[in-house]
Amino acid sequence: MSVTVIEKQLDEKHRITVPADFAASVKDHKVIMVSYGDQAVIITGDKRVADELSGSLARGELKRKLKALEDWERMVKKAGLTKMTSRQVDRAMARVLRQQTNLDDSS
Repeated sequence: MSVTVIEKQLDEKHRITVPADFAASVKDHKVIMVSYGDQAVIITGDKRVADELSGSLARGELKRKLKALEDWERMVKKAGLTKMTSRQVDRAMARVLRQQTNLDDSS
């Protein structure tokens, strides 16, 4: 299966038109599959392909989330905050963010 990436503009109703070569490739289908997530949309005439690609996207998203959690845990350890509860860490982070926002507003 070849993969093509194209850029399309949304119209005022947030619709897109599919490329002519894609439309021709699914002309024999009465139904097409649309699979979407936070960052991607898959349009295909083959449910198996939609399921397979959706699974790959979901696994990739899970990997990114796990990496973010691992990075967060590493930062918490490095900052010596491991004995604090998550609520205490959240409050401390919120306090720092508010202070930074106040500093940004005053400059």
